[in-house]
Amino acid sequence: MPARIPKAYRKALAEFAGLSDAKFSALVKALGGDGREGVKAIAERVAKYAKLDVTSASEVLGFLASLYPAAGWSGDTLADFADEVAEAARASAAEPPPFKPFSGDWGKLRKRLRQILTTDNALGTAAKAADVATEYPHLFQLCRILTDIRPVFGATSPLSLKGGVISHCLRIVYFDSESSLAKFFVALDKKDLERLKTQVERALQKDEQLRRELSGKLKILEVSDQ
Repeated sequence: MPARIPKAYRKALAEFAGLSDAKFSALVKALGGDGREGVKAIAERVAKYAKLDVTSASEVLGFLASLYPAAGWSGDTLADFADEVAEAARASAAEPPPFKPFSGDWGKLRKRLRQILTTDNALGTAAKAADVATEYPHLFQLCRILTDIRPVFGATSPLSLKGGVISHCLRIVYFDSESSLAKFFVALDKKDLERLKTQVERALQKDEQLRRELSGKLKILEVSDQ
């Protein structure tokens, strides 16, 4: 049985497959560059050039970007993997949402996928950078520090308020190895916050220093907006 396109990507695939020749040519033109700006910025450029809304452009590029690491996992060449995706697209075409390529030409869809995947373009570079940057078991998503005060009552007089303790709770939300959101909580006091601040400031200083040292020698690819 032929492979199927995952449901999460069918809408984006349908959008890509249905692009007119002019819009596809504009998309290819928009993929020029070195990829250092990230997929989000590339999507904004594609939206402008191909006259697509930013949401549609982002979905299409998200689908195309996902093909690069998938090809690496498959062990196939990018050209062969493009052919496999085209076959999977044809096998999935009748499933919701149903779609067909521009002019009903499945051969053209295969050629387009090959052209995108086998050309050294900004999307391929950004996709590879994102894949390398996220090769960790846990990926940070967001954090929040909650502060509260806990009253302290007397040891022998339980209703006698003696003072209070200020404490903080650091909540970190992250993606686990299954790409599911998980949470981690840890209690902090003022000294812990100061140590945490010192480590964050030191990491930022090292980041800036590395960028200065590598300026003009190695392109630093940004993946934080992807």
